Amino acid sequence: MFRYFGEGQEGDMTFTSGNKAIRDHVAEGEDLLLFQKQDRSGMLRFLGQFVCVNTTREPTPDRLGNMRSGIVFHLVPVEALHDVDAAEPEADPNAGGLDLVALRSAAMEAASTGDDQPAEGARRRIYQRSEAVRRYVLARAAGVCECCKAPAPFVRANGEPYLEPHHVRRVSDGGPDDPRYVAGVCPTCHRRIHHGADGKRINDDLGEAILLLERAMDPVKSGKRTRRKHIVA
Repeated sequence: MFRYFGEGQEGDMTFTSGNKAIRDHVAEGEDLLLFQKQDRSGMLRFLGQFVCVNTTREPTPDRLGNMRSGIVFHLVPVEALHDVDAAEPEADPNAGGLDLVALRSAAMEAASTGDDQPAEGARRRIYQRSEAVRRYVLARAAGVCECCKAPAPFVRANGEPYLEPHHVRRVSDGGPDDPRYVAGVCPTCHRRIHHGADGKRINDDLGEAILLLERAMDPVKSGKRTRRKHIVA
């Protein structure tokens, strides 16, 4: 986990400007790209795409030497979260009684980064947030691949149709994401998107289809384009 201190030279740090953009990058459809400054040379080294999993506050001096409340972002590489999506879903005794609207509400809430949460247990919270998104996406798919429209190829041991969450905005899958940018797809379509010669075209078409579907459910908030937030550590 990478600790990144927020912006603000004097007084307590607030969730405005760049700090707000980092905290809300998942919900706002922004990729978070992290660069590290190399010693005195000023050269930057690209560390990869990250996800802000939570924030905490710590006392830290401002530029005048006065102590103030600072914001610390806890960032995790997207690649490190791949096993979160690959894990077998946990049984949720409450999920079965929820309708699609309730599942969607939980998934949208999970796309938001928690404020002032302890670093301990962050990975568990990542899993819980990702699981909320996965439950909704697979319920929305209703056992049919959202890419090729074919039925799921088989059922899991728990009787659920087997589909995989695919993050249409990322090179690799894993971790919390806005459900408007996640599709439930069959293994064949999933591999084709990642490894096929026409994978980019299929991914672009799938992303547009999911946005149209979500826009019909939420015409105000859906339809944002992916942007990239660059931060230098």
